[in-house]
Amino acid sequence: NGTYVIWIGNADSTMIITGDWISAPQAQAVCSMLTDQGYQALFVGGCVRNALLGFPINDLDISTDALPEMVMQLATAAGLRVIPTGIDHGTVTVIADGVAFEMTTFRHDVETDGRHARVMFSTDVAQDAARRDFTMNALYVSPDGMLIDPLGGFADLNRRHVRFINHPADRIAKIIYASCGFTGSPRFMAILI
Repeated sequence: NGTYVIWIGNADSTMIITGDWISAPQAQAVCSMLTDQGYQALFVGGCVRNALLGFPINDLDISTDALPEMVMQLATAAGLRVIPTGIDHGTVTVIADGVAFEMTTFRHDVETDGRHARVMFSTDVAQDAARRDFTMNALYVSPDGMLIDPLGGFADLNRRHVRFINHPADRIAKIIYASCGFTGSPRFMAILI
């Protein structure tokens, strides 16, 4: 997939990731529309995980501290197409030269019934990371390729270790609960696990 990892310094130092998915003009344009205005733009989730594993990258997700309305305003001003995909949850799709980027404001769960979450927007990437499922999906990469790893997901990925974020029983209960289409409280599922 053309992704390369470059270590700068020792094992605890900065890690830079390069790849077409980061350096493509469309990706840089979408990131620049945010960073030029002082907002963060961080690739996150499957695109980062898959790139590090050498797997194909199927979609490009970007997390930001910009609110969805601001993302839409900046994208429109930059001449990019905007689709309010899931605006209540902070997600809009920005299309640059035919390439779609799902952009979601940093957030944290306020309440969840296992299927739907009520979220609050945040400016803290660590809060955003904490609401994800696995540490390997909480890896972020800046537009210049710097890896941001708030939960130790890179070490887990290298060991091929799947580690849940927070309490595994709660997470599994939510997954089972949601897959069954239930609403209400998934707490009884956590007791069964």
